[in-house]
Amino acid sequence: MAGHIRSSVTLQWALELSRAGLPDRRIAEVTGASVATVARWRQRYRPGGAPRCGGLAACPACEESALSAKPYSELLGVYLGAGYIARTKNRSWLLALFQDRRYPGLVARWQGPHG
Repeated sequence: MAGHIRSSVTLQWALELSRAGLPDRRIAEVTGASVATVARWRQRYRPGGAPRCGGLAACPACEESALSAKPYSELLGVYLGAGYIARTKNRSWLLALFQDRRYPGLVARWQGPHG
């Protein structure tokens, strides 16, 4: 959590208060952080302080749920066939998958919202 103006203790405290059901405004009053900062922490971090994955899709790590075997094995198969993982400029991870146009059903299944 390098680069935070507030201490990691304050971040943890705010996340615990959020988990307990306190509204962002009350958490801000108690911790001394702004309401916008509290909202941003709640969106960016899981309870406990680990970063969330981005919230673009259901994430077992972020939601603290079990990983479904079938979707995971399908994704792993596509990745091992023609894919790679890279670190982006903003320090997040990118999974790139490539599909052959000869298999339009497979392409449609794995094509994201941006084509």
